[in-house]
Amino acid sequence: MSSEVVQAIASYFEAVGIRTKLEGQEWDAFNAARQAAKKPTSDFVAYLSSGIAGSPDPTWSAGNSFTCEGGSSVYCNPEFDKILFEAKATVNDAKRAELVKNS
Repeated sequence: MSSEVVQAIASYFEAVGIRTKLEGQEWDAFNAARQAAKKPTSDFVAYLSSGIAGSPDPTWSAGNSFTCEGGSSVYCNPEFDKILFEAKATVNDAKRAELVKNS
């Protein structure tokens, strides 16, 4: 997000009584820290990632947010990846739903 957008959001929070403190970080530094967060020794604080609201396919958001290679992921669990990728490849809706629930 641009600094102007972030400042506008912060001002909205301030207007309703939520104190904010903006801390800028260059994209390369942020991305390096985010990728390092997948390692167990990282102290990087994960941020919430919600994917696309109302997405008809829960595997898209889960894959993007919680797989080892996900574009917005700060989490890595090969067992989760295995179950999620199996769900993505499953055509049977009932079996697919069960895989998604158990992942």
